[in-house]
Amino acid sequence: MHVDRAELPLTVTEFALFRALLGRPGKVYTREELTGLAYGDNHHLSDRTLDSHIRRIRGHFRSFDLDPVETVHGLGYRLRKPA
Repeated sequence: MHVDRAELPLTVTEFALFRALLGRPGKVYTREELTGLAYGDNHHLSDRTLDSHIRRIRGHFRSFDLDPVETVHGLGYRLRKPA
């Protein structure tokens, strides 16, 4: 994936999660929905594991002064709509 012509080094899992969020910017996805979209319905992982992946995605974007992923406390995550 590229941002401003620079490569964004996402892992396969990080890319799958980000791609899921890209599907509907602004939609709040629960952890369960994101897990299903990124890993498939028969894969279970802890909330903390998903949170770690999201934290790493944010870290990659922070190097470009971007923070596209928003936490909606008590619900899940969403991709911020472009301004």
